[in-house]
Amino acid sequence: MPPDRGARVPDEEVSLHGGMRAAAGAASLLAAVGLAGPCAAAPAEGEVLAALVTHRVVVMGERHGFAPGRALFGRIAAEAGRRFPGTVVGLEIPADRQPLLDRLGAGPVPPALLPRVIGTPSYRDLLLALGRQARGGGLRLVALDLPWGRRGDRDAFMASRVLRVLAEGAPRAVVLVGNLHALAAADRLGGRLRAAGVACFLVGTLPGEGSARWGGPGGGGYEALTARLRALLPPRLPPGRELDAVVSWAAPARKTARR
Repeated sequence: MPPDRGARVPDEEVSLHGGMRAAAGAASLLAAVGLAGPCAAAPAEGEVLAALVTHRVVVMGERHGFAPGRALFGRIAAEAGRRFPGTVVGLEIPADRQPLLDRLGAGPVPPALLPRVIGTPSYRDLLLALGRQARGGGLRLVALDLPWGRRGDRDAFMASRVLRVLAEGAPRAVVLVGNLHALAAADRLGGRLRAAGVACFLVGTLPGEGSARWGGPGGGGYEALTARLRALLPPRLPPGRELDAVVSWAAPARKTARR
């Protein structure tokens, strides 16, 4: 998401897709994210799942609309739900859309009724896949963002939503937000959760073409992404370790990455 906390992509800018297309996409994503059954974790997934053993929250940043990153998150969320039943999946969706997410967790929902979100259709496909897992009791879907039309501190609001579900007893939370929100900077979601004493692991994603690679501080993907994001932060913020790790794809994307 852009650094302007009040900015939001209007609903009208995201088109609806037919039920057959969305259903086909969901079926493909169900296989991709491993919701059809347990599967061996790839290196990046394994690293995040290992972090969930010692961290109650994983915040995964994304480049909105990058489908491979969302498939990766889906696999992580699905396995987290198997290992920690009742895991909360926090999503960058306006909180007033929560009733629709609750309905999705209770039974099938026509794709046209799903929340209109950035990066459709890959996000819609992810929601359909996670909804199936939620109906099995493994996951609970939670809309984190400010209600539609309300301006304010989005990161503070999202942090309050995460803290609430933890206080209610969620065993773990896996959160998907834009890369800028995942940072450990004091005014971002990641930083606010840490300031509240939550053990959270912060992961960014650097889009590209090819296979996903895991890297920590000092790695090429890590330094490339954090340098981009750091340039968007207020200069008054002191430099620091903004993320714990970055998942990068093998080659640069043709289009400039959106943050």
